Amino acid sequence: MDWFFYLLVYMFGYITCKTFYFMNSARISINMLKSAQLTALLVLARSMEHFSYSRAIRLHHMQAAKASEHNIQAFTCVFEEELVNYKKKSIKEIIEAHPQVFRPFVEFKDWSTGMRHLEDNKDLLELIRTRSTND
Repeated sequence: MDWFFYLLVYMFGYITCKTFYFMNSARISINMLKSAQLTALLVLARSMEHFSYSRAIRLHHMQAAKASEHNIQAFTCVFEEELVNYKKKSIKEIIEAHPQVFRPFVEFKDWSTGMRHLEDNKDLLELIRTRSTND
């Protein structure tokens, strides 16, 4: 009878250890997922800065070359349309890259909520950045 209790205690300990290991692994996975989301959003925000810079340079060159107002307007319209499509597609791709089981952990649905999420987690981004520069 004692062997039965020893086996029972061993099984209880084994299952408890596996449960805590699983919970710790799940917590780490979710934290890594959130970190990856923030990094992707930061890269997209920086790409928007470069898009804006390229737009300003292109407009400057068009004005220096004395392009017609119609051409400048056409460039601006096409550029804005491409920018909107880029924003929608990039956020959609980030969301679709998540397996279905992790979709509830995506805290943004479109560009504006993504940038709000990025703004809300500035401190975490700064922590990630300082850790990466210290390594």
